Amino acid sequence: MKRISGKRKYRLGEDVPQDGLYSDDWGSELVLISGERFPAHPYMGDTRWTYIGPPECEYARAGRNGKSNRSLEVVWDG
Repeated sequence: MKRISGKRKYRLGEDVPQDGLYSDDWGSELVLISGERFPAHPYMGDTRWTYIGPPECEYARAGRNGKSNRSLEVVWDG
């Protein structure tokens, strides 16, 4: 897998090149999975994304072990 280096900015709608934590122009951070598309900011709209580093959650890392990471079960206990 090609590793990202430098501070390249990715545009809204581009394919995510590798799993990782990304930050947008508005300071939001989001874990994105390779093959997804960079989303718009939920309130500000059009934005650019910068790779920060590897994902820091088990949900995102599951994809590296061949397990599906496209669904997440949410349990509400309140």
